Amino acid sequence: MDRSLVLLCSVACLTLGPVLGAPPPEDLTALLEGVDEVTAPGCIPGPVCVFSDDAFAVLAGRSEGQYVPLAGAAHFGEGRVVAIGHEGLFSASDDRLDNLRWAANVVRWAGGLDAPVVAVQGHGGLAEALAQEGFEVIALDGQRLGEGLDAADVLVIGASSVGEAQLDDLRAFVAEGGGLVASLCPWGWMQVTGLDLRRDLPANVLLAGMGLAFAPGMADRTGRDGYLTDPSNLQLTHAGEALSAMEAHASGSVALSEAELGQVSAVLSTVMRGVPEGESALMPRFRALCASPEAACEPSEDAPVGADRPLARLAATLYLSDAAELPADQVDAHPSAASFPGAVPMDAQRVERVLTVDTSVPDWHSTGLYAAPGEVIEVELPVESAGQGLAVRIGCHTDTIWHLNQWKRFPEISRAWPLEETNTRVASPFGGPVYIVCPRSSDLGEVSVTVRGAVEAPLYRRGVTTPEEWTRSLREARAPWAELATDKLVISVPSEAVRALDGPERLLSFWDQVMDACADLAAVPRDRERPERYVPDMQISAGYMHSGYPIMTHLDAVDLSVDVDRLLTEGSWGHFHEMGHNHQSGHWTFDGTGEVTVNLFSLYVSETVCNIAGDAHPALDASESQERLRQYLADGADFEAWKGSPFLALTMYQQLQQAFGWQAFIDVFAGYRESPEQALPHNDDQKRDQWMVRFSRQVGRNLGPFFDAWGVPVSGEAKAEIADLPVWMPDNS
Repeated sequence: MDRSLVLLCSVACLTLGPVLGAPPPEDLTALLEGVDEVTAPGCIPGPVCVFSDDAFAVLAGRSEGQYVPLAGAAHFGEGRVVAIGHEGLFSASDDRLDNLRWAANVVRWAGGLDAPVVAVQGHGGLAEALAQEGFEVIALDGQRLGEGLDAADVLVIGASSVGEAQLDDLRAFVAEGGGLVASLCPWGWMQVTGLDLRRDLPANVLLAGMGLAFAPGMADRTGRDGYLTDPSNLQLTHAGEALSAMEAHASGSVALSEAELGQVSAVLSTVMRGVPEGESALMPRFRALCASPEAACEPSEDAPVGADRPLARLAATLYLSDAAELPADQVDAHPSAASFPGAVPMDAQRVERVLTVDTSVPDWHSTGLYAAPGEVIEVELPVESAGQGLAVRIGCHTDTIWHLNQWKRFPEISRAWPLEETNTRVASPFGGPVYIVCPRSSDLGEVSVTVRGAVEAPLYRRGVTTPEEWTRSLREARAPWAELATDKLVISVPSEAVRALDGPERLLSFWDQVMDACADLAAVPRDRERPERYVPDMQISAGYMHSGYPIMTHLDAVDLSVDVDRLLTEGSWGHFHEMGHNHQSGHWTFDGTGEVTVNLFSLYVSETVCNIAGDAHPALDASESQERLRQYLADGADFEAWKGSPFLALTMYQQLQQAFGWQAFIDVFAGYRESPEQALPHNDDQKRDQWMVRFSRQVGRNLGPFFDAWGVPVSGEAKAEIADLPVWMPDNS
């Protein structure tokens, strides 16, 4: 029976029973037998596209309410292949029984044998765990991949280690009956490499021929600790099925519900961003769907494109895929660029600028230039600097919002291009600030870079730009985005926010003090490898703000970020909080404190820079804090409740700070940084123990009873380490 006909039947009956065309029952049973939940402690997996007739989804996670595959499997020739969206999802080293069963099931299924010989590359601890389960295991490094192909029934590899030269051998290995298990955190690979999964990941070329591919994005848990093996989560996660459902809906033969449309749209958008160019089964069908008038996509603040317009969202995906392949002189401005990030006046002068870039400073270098939407800019380098890892970026708005239910702007509007030649021509449909991007550990020194065809943008550099230059001309530069920069921080804002700004020096002095305060508390040098960045956006990927490079905020934070008088009197908990995340250490941040220890930075900056103590956030009101604590203790001081209430947990840290001062924290944090790797904690139990012991030793007090009173678990061994110290408890406790 034709698969599309099966799908029409299944879509029509979605609410009545199981979906037809689901994974082969015997295969799914073999892969998931005895497994209720697959965990990946500390890991955020990414999606796996599943799209051929011989491929099926195995495990799913949730992305903005929709299910996306995190593991897919396929038959190929005489062999079998499994793709998994994070190496941590295929690791048995944490002694979780479900994970060990999962790993054993996968290698048995992939090998088609009860006891296949398994060659393992990477996947820390997996080789040992499989060996203990009775498998014959060959531990490989990158140079011994051929040995694994010759001697093993199943090859387990990290997909990032697969090179183009190995593709033919791996393809033949599977076609002739071998089993391949490949894992990758797709979003992590993109973040580290700056490359594109569709064009630049050789493993995706291999897997795409088998009906699988890694794709951008992240997925949340479906269970308490990880990802449930519930077959109902796999409904409409196969791209071929989802596409047939969408075609049926577009033709009017089937009416998908809002939930089904959202699910189908999420899966198809994912597969279009992961499957390599040239795939011949799905792409012609995508293009036919996206050719309809209903597929026009021009999102704006007033007219967002929601999940109820799946064709428009698919068309946006296809548009970006096509635009990425166009030569620069064939790129046109997208109509939505006028809404965001903004239009450039036609009469604004296009200029040529020669810049000196210190390549010892990694990441983005602001140029004070702006590429107009759809217009070509040219970047010229000395011949000895071409092909040495430098890149040009257009756009500071790097958040992608594919996963959100509503798009107020296009879901991806920023891009970087490698500078492989002495002359590089690039263009963006959306335009944006122009940056030269430097790799880490570059030895090129200072490089002269010429940029032609861009528009001047407001850029104030502390210590370089004079106030006269700023007020006379620079703040009136006609690009829609401006930047205020120091050696420690760069703030991007819409240009309108700086037109009347007379004194950036005082403002930037404030922000440098913020950066120095964060460095001081974290016990790191004030001189930075490169500046941190704040970028406001019409729509961001998660939260009200989020940390990273750059730190992202919404546009409503712009006015406060450039108003030094307000900052000094009101502070900005959100800005300080996100910068705190960028200084936070996992060694002293255990489960439940990710949103707690970060607020030590919010408190410290508020107090030391803004002279705001105690009431820097409404939730810190003394009476409210006392009531939270009273209720918590009355309810039995349950650690799970403590972990779920960040401001309650922060009270515990505040009690330590009020008793022993900020210097105690600084000294303890410094102690972690000065410790050798083997002395640092590597799991949550060790983190709690070390935090108590290190802080107790620093202040000369036994904090064991204090931790007990708060219900924060620590071991008897840790308590014994500090038993020689006098016991401390807060006053009135």
